[in-house]
Amino acid sequence: MNGIYRSEVNHLVGKNGLSEAMLESVRSSIQSAHMTAQTLGNDIASVVIQTSSQAFVDGMKEALLIGSIAMLVAAIVAGSILPGKEKVNKDTVLENKSFVEE
Repeated sequence: MNGIYRSEVNHLVGKNGLSEAMLESVRSSIQSAHMTAQTLGNDIASVVIQTSSQAFVDGMKEALLIGSIAMLVAAIVAGSILPGKEKVNKDTVLENKSFVEE
């Protein structure tokens, strides 16, 4: 997730009004990006907020997809490894029931 976020935020390199220190702050987290944007002018601040927010969503989407695939694989493996329920014959159940009632 962080790799996707950082690579998408790198599109901000070379934007006017964004120093290298500010860019490094934006790269560190979405919270830092929003805090840094508060210190900038309106135009560049909106670009920083929009870019960092979209990068965060893209990173989360990728992380959730990978997590979902891992859970699906785990469920398939568990289903194939764990023993199944024993099938019960109705006649056997009826015989056992009559035995218990006597």
